[in-house]
Amino acid sequence: MTTIKTIFLSLSLMFCAFFAQAQQGQQTGTWGAYTWGMGDTLGGLSPEGYQPVYVLQVSRDMSDVSLLEPAGTILRSLSGQPLSKRGRQLRKAVEQIIRKKALHRSLNVYQAQLQETLGVRFQETYAAMLNGASVRLHTASAADGGMAARAFQAGLAKKEVPAQPIAEPWQAPLTSEEEQLLSFSPDSWYDGRQWAQAFFTGPVDGKESFSLMRQVARLHVLLQVVGEGSRLESFIGGNELRAVFDQEDERLWTLAGQSPDSYGFPLESASQTLDNLLNHGMEAMRQGAKADVYFTSLESLHRLISIVGFNNLSDEHVNRLSDFLPLGANLRIIFYAKGKQVMAKLMMNERDKRQFGLPNEMPPYEQWNRVLAYLKKRQTRFGMQRALRGLGDGRVFEPNPMVVWTPRRHAGTLQGVQAAHPTEDGGDYGSFTLMPLLDTLVLDRQEWGLKLGPEVRHPDYYSASLPDEQARLSLTGMSHTGFIRLERQEAGRTYLALAPDATGATMKVDTAKQMVYGKLPVPRPQYGDTIQSYIVLVPNRPMDAFGVQDGVAWAAFDMTDNDELMVKLAGSFVSLAGALNNIEQEIPHWEFYDTRMRNVTAWERRLKSIPDTTLFARYYDAAILPRAVTDRDGRYPMFGKTGQVAQKSLGNLGGKPLTERVYADIPLHRRADIMELYEQANVPLTPFLKSILYAWQESGRMDEATVQYLKKVLREDMPNINFEQFQKAIQQREKRR
Repeated sequence: MTTIKTIFLSLSLMFCAFFAQAQQGQQTGTWGAYTWGMGDTLGGLSPEGYQPVYVLQVSRDMSDVSLLEPAGTILRSLSGQPLSKRGRQLRKAVEQIIRKKALHRSLNVYQAQLQETLGVRFQETYAAMLNGASVRLHTASAADGGMAARAFQAGLAKKEVPAQPIAEPWQAPLTSEEEQLLSFSPDSWYDGRQWAQAFFTGPVDGKESFSLMRQVARLHVLLQVVGEGSRLESFIGGNELRAVFDQEDERLWTLAGQSPDSYGFPLESASQTLDNLLNHGMEAMRQGAKADVYFTSLESLHRLISIVGFNNLSDEHVNRLSDFLPLGANLRIIFYAKGKQVMAKLMMNERDKRQFGLPNEMPPYEQWNRVLAYLKKRQTRFGMQRALRGLGDGRVFEPNPMVVWTPRRHAGTLQGVQAAHPTEDGGDYGSFTLMPLLDTLVLDRQEWGLKLGPEVRHPDYYSASLPDEQARLSLTGMSHTGFIRLERQEAGRTYLALAPDATGATMKVDTAKQMVYGKLPVPRPQYGDTIQSYIVLVPNRPMDAFGVQDGVAWAAFDMTDNDELMVKLAGSFVSLAGALNNIEQEIPHWEFYDTRMRNVTAWERRLKSIPDTTLFARYYDAAILPRAVTDRDGRYPMFGKTGQVAQKSLGNLGGKPLTERVYADIPLHRRADIMELYEQANVPLTPFLKSILYAWQESGRMDEATVQYLKKVLREDMPNINFEQFQKAIQQREKRR
């Protein structure tokens, strides 16, 4: 993970943040402090000529924050097994915590004081707009309102603002799929067995050990809220805390449908809840209401924040969940009016926020119609991401790329990431393999292998934990450039070894440009020539050591605890400069998730033309086979003319010789042939028919499974078509080819 300036701790059903006591109207803390924002607090600023007319806020209800649940779970984990001296000490410390009821009261008082202060600040910020008007407080359950709503109400009452909690079903119910995933717990790439072993005299199960570590971490953080953190500080360290926080981030991202490792589940409930809130807000403004404050659980609030679009997989340095989910977390929309013109400002935790994808001509204010259109767009996009879920076998690429980025796996081990250019006959044009090696440099490829933990395989993203090394590898990429990230839990030296997958290569390290590269000759007897396959590796930090030995180029990097190393790997069949230009054109930055989402968008565009999900896997198989051998600037090696490079205008092949046109961009050529066959067979070119055959158009082949499926579909929808005649025409054309 990217180094975090401040470690923020989030609370899910089993988590919360640490706060220090309020000091002169401000709150600060070592971890996860809720710091008051600076947005509307500066005199209630408004866009020039506009006046604030309405505030809609969704706040976190903290009723589920308790010391008893994690403490009880820890004791159950420690029962029934022989404990070491350290285990008995932990059990005794937890038992003392349970007996000290003052700690539980202090936690409840602190939470109430926090929400009461939020209520006071709310009135102070919008005093001119409220001007004696009441604030409506909404809870999704409990007839008398949640603890947070009652405390917020007390804060308003201090400023003589009337308010009354109202229980009403404003939240959309969870779908059955959402309910199943509420208990979701991602696999941790730090299993915690070494940590947990100190508490027991016998062997420890990995999953149970991490569960125990999570509960100790949770209780440790809760105790810090009431100034008792020292009670468990000797039982848990920085690495253990970080592992728990990362897993909680992963869990909440998944529940919100925005996980880096998973597309999550359909956000029907979050989308419907957002619609309910906005419709309620519009109606409230028409009726002259000034403010509505809704209280909900952490997970519901996060699903709303996710669908609104703050920091979602957009910027590597700000997409941490814990940055915006402290105890007093809230989402706020302020509406401003000038006649019939309406502007809005979105805030999170009392801080102005912007939405990615909006022009922000008057930041932090935006025209409300633009905000609403953007929200609707985000609500509809999740459906296509569902289509990508589960599609893929580990290979990462844009549809029909030049290079396919493939994790090489064998017998439960990772043997590197291959930059491959597969051919239609099963061969490969000049592939290379990048192997991460932790702590020890191994040059013999026969000995390459790191034990694999849980994997995530999508066409736009691959990740795998490396449990023995307490590390995780993630991979995304574009057509010519792969983006690889290696995270390490503990400090050590990391080596990157780059090797060709065939003989005759030249491997080098350029210390001035801080890059590793190679060149491999690729004979093409069918064309009577030889081309060169180039590869270049560019890291995001200087190399601490490097070398070339036994045909393998390597670079070393010293990593600290909780550190990450990112590299870009690009190929070209034209030149080394072409490979570097491919990086510059495709991935000019170091934002991993932003790159992934661009790849997701590319897949979405293709899958939109395939209405039947049974063909998605068929299309994935077809799209693996690269066609173009061009660089991003349109250059490619001419066929049958060794050393000569041609330039084509991307998307325009007119005027080129037939051989150049076929081999420079075969998909377009195939597509034109198929359309001609449709016309010859008098087959109506309906959008549905074109989408059904789309995968075959890309692959140039029609296997028997696809043939049988097409027969079924075509006969049901077009009973008069002579499918056998159509198939025969295709086969005859293939023979002539």
